[in-house]
Amino acid sequence: MISNNKYPKILIGLIIISLFINYFSFSKIGQLQERLEYMENSIRWNTDSTRSSIYDLSHQLNEQKELAKWIINEEFVPNYEESTEEAIHLYMTWAFREIETNANVSLFYRQKNSDDWIEVEALHHSGTNYRVPIVLSPFYNYEYQIVAEKSIVKSGEITEIPPRMYKPMPMMSNGYGYSSDHNGNMTDFSSNIAFSEPPLFDFYKMKHGFIEAYDGDTVIRKQPFELEYPDVETEFQQWVANIELNGKTVTSIRLVVEYHNGTIHEGEIWPNDTYHNFN
Repeated sequence: MISNNKYPKILIGLIIISLFINYFSFSKIGQLQERLEYMENSIRWNTDSTRSSIYDLSHQLNEQKELAKWIINEEFVPNYEESTEEAIHLYMTWAFREIETNANVSLFYRQKNSDDWIEVEALHHSGTNYRVPIVLSPFYNYEYQIVAEKSIVKSGEITEIPPRMYKPMPMMSNGYGYSSDHNGNMTDFSSNIAFSEPPLFDFYKMKHGFIEAYDGDTVIRKQPFELEYPDVETEFQQWVANIELNGKTVTSIRLVVEYHNGTIHEGEIWPNDTYHNFN
């Protein structure tokens, strides 16, 4: 039998052992936590280093691609005086990194998916800079190729002519909002529209636009758009329209935009978006 005076000694011994075990455990946990933090920092550093290396390589690759280009500084400039709704007149300018003296330079352009190229002799502007006038229809898509010929024939890649230079850029829906009553019926609907970039020609500007609220196939409300800030002069304008519906049944909202050249873009913006399916 263990005497009573030995219990305190045993208890103290257990406490000491427990403290030692706890100290060892906390020490071990601290070491593991330090190792984990070191590994996390190492992984983070390696990730940042890899990301930086990829960025540098990508930048160097782009620089090499630019240096390897034979044709540089390509630009299309609108001819506002000659352009009409049916025929868009542009000047294309570019420069060569190097070209044989007195080489014959031409621009070939065509409607996409056509075999009929139109050749235009380039005008030598200065140094290695050239310029050509071209005429495009807004009803087609075009591509071009530059060719230089003397002792050898050298040609650039077949490249698309940017559609924004000769087509009306569609008015874009910038979003909408609506309110409902306690029965879930729509009480009002508001819409915002704007050009993604300013139209190049006046006949590509919006003539008028409006939103229509439908119940089935029946138009129950129609509201034209108005400039949001008519007194502010800026290239990037926004138009707004708000329909008061007063709890009427609404199955769809449509957006209709007509431009000065007669082009019309229209489609549903609520509950589905078919307006932006321009193609």
